[in-house]
Amino acid sequence: MESIEILYSKDCPSHSEAYELVQELVAEGNLGIDVKMREVRTQQEAIELGFPGSPTIRVDGRDIDPVGADQPPTLTSRIYHLTDARVTPIPSRDQLEVAFGIRRTLGQPAPAFKLKGVDGNEHSLADYDDAALLVLVWFSNFCPFARVWEDRMIEIQRDYADRGVQLVAINSNDGERVPKDSFEGMVKRATDCQFNFDYLNDGDQSLARAMQARRTPEVFVFDRNRVAVYHGSIDDNHDETAVTRNYLRDALDALLAGKEPPMPETQAVGCTIKWKSS
Repeated sequence: MESIEILYSKDCPSHSEAYELVQELVAEGNLGIDVKMREVRTQQEAIELGFPGSPTIRVDGRDIDPVGADQPPTLTSRIYHLTDARVTPIPSRDQLEVAFGIRRTLGQPAPAFKLKGVDGNEHSLADYDDAALLVLVWFSNFCPFARVWEDRMIEIQRDYADRGVQLVAINSNDGERVPKDSFEGMVKRATDCQFNFDYLNDGDQSLARAMQARRTPEVFVFDRNRVAVYHGSIDDNHDETAVTRNYLRDALDALLAGKEPPMPETQAVGCTIKWKSS
């Protein structure tokens, strides 16, 4: 990454907030890049620059939000759509971290682990050696977002099992802080919902920290060599009837066909992982 540019219109009330957040992340990530601000003054200039609203953030000339980048040129304020159907006037911290490469997930090897499953057995990374693709999904019994997506997780495992895909749910929440996410709560949830995938307890939260997982649900897909090739959300809407992009299914289809996922990283959305007190 060589450049970060924020394009804005002077009447936009959010460009200063966007600039402050970008500067904060540049400092946190030790990126060593000067953030450039560029005011767009006229509609003609907006057309020439392909400016879809203020603020627009570009990394090396590319919009951080390719979906929003397709909107018609305008001098008005821009709307960013989150994967839970909310809208915001500036990108989220997670979205910017992915765009800036601060969370270097893709290309990283799967960490070794040995975690207790709701079946009472210990499960390790090596146990899934036969899977063509390994999908780790951070999950919570308590989080309403995770519960919204759990039926889709079951359907994905069912639909892709015979193609060599193995989905594994991971619960890293502090069970003392969130009793529903205790191991007993995990067993109950898996039984009640008839999970068709392994559900593992990351009791010491070491796997979540190694993967820099932050939300429930949050997806990591690993290829045959157990290198991360997709990271983000299951799809683009918590309301199943309103889904327009099936990120995880699209990634799996592409990878099984020997291609790269059409969108290797998307924004994970949901509850934050409940960490243990240090």
